[in-house]
Amino acid sequence: MNEKQKRILMALIGVLVTGCSVGLFQMASLGTDPFTSFVTGLCNLFNMKFGVFYTIICACIFFVVFLLDKHYIGIATFFNLFGNGFAADATTSI
Repeated sequence: MNEKQKRILMALIGVLVTGCSVGLFQMASLGTDPFTSFVTGLCNLFNMKFGVFYTIICACIFFVVFLLDKHYIGIATFFNLFGNGFAADATTSI
């Protein structure tokens, strides 16, 4: 396994662990980070699943970053965009 493959694997594992941790914090009602609290509040307001709404919000932020400064976008950006919210939803449903 070369260096690039290791970095991609570590990014994927990191995003999945983060998503599972967010799901556990939501289940425990101990509070989450400010961005997750914001997204959780909005998804409750609009009666949507966290994973879907998280993806929508992150896609909007992605669009702004894409227009302003593309060099911040990498493979982990896409892992976060499509993995974090759904990992949190999967954790809360277990």
